[in-house]
Amino acid sequence: MEEVVVMLKGNHPALPPLSLFTLTANNGCVTFQSSAIPWLGNYAISPQKNDLPSTTPADIERVRRHLDGMDPFTDPYQWVAADVNNDNAVDSSDLVEMEQVAAGQLTQWTNNTPWRFVPKSYVFPSPDPLSAPVPFVISLDLPGDNLDFDFVGVRTGDLALCAAVGVSTLPAISLAGPAQPNPTAAGVLIAFHLGHAAEVRLDVFDVQGRRVYGRTLHLPAGSGQIEVPEEAFPASGVYGWRVTAEGIGVGGKVVRL
Repeated sequence: MEEVVVMLKGNHPALPPLSLFTLTANNGCVTFQSSAIPWLGNYAISPQKNDLPSTTPADIERVRRHLDGMDPFTDPYQWVAADVNNDNAVDSSDLVEMEQVAAGQLTQWTNNTPWRFVPKSYVFPSPDPLSAPVPFVISLDLPGDNLDFDFVGVRTGDLALCAAVGVSTLPAISLAGPAQPNPTAAGVLIAFHLGHAAEVRLDVFDVQGRRVYGRTLHLPAGSGQIEVPEEAFPASGVYGWRVTAEGIGVGGKVVRL
């Protein structure tokens, strides 16, 4: 989905709070420049899309048939779409609000947004997908987590799910495993996979977030390893490392003995 605002907010122990946003491209993908995101921080990613509320008589009838037990929902995203008043339940109050929107009596949902974006990896509980709060953000702890994410976008009130779309990063690089050996008395090897030939940047940071080592490599597509020398870890302690290709960063931590 294009023109979705993807927000990244978070905190770094030694820096002011961070807030970034970017728009999705036509393919529904976004790229955050990892160089603008301080390593060793905690962040939350959440998509948003402004739109007028929309629902149809067919959507209203679909909710009614579900509530009557004639045609129960089979897709958890139907529950998300039908919970138009955002109270973690689908009941007659949702029907009333849908009817008001369809009749033009409401120009926005009273307690909801036009779109909800659910992490694609989220596993809904069964049999009631709304029996636990649905997350609408993805939390990242860098460098432990990668800047790769996928959301499923559901338009509120759209029971046909005809507008359900994805929002994701467009990764150029991915890890094939953690840095090894870890802990280390010398250097480490980082196994990775590149989707295509690219310029790759390696950076190492101390616990204060200061860069203590860095270099740029030109690597071919496919799987490989980056050697991080002993000199990248000047003293005993914990270090964060980051490998970046085309603005997408992956990383982790290393303990130097």
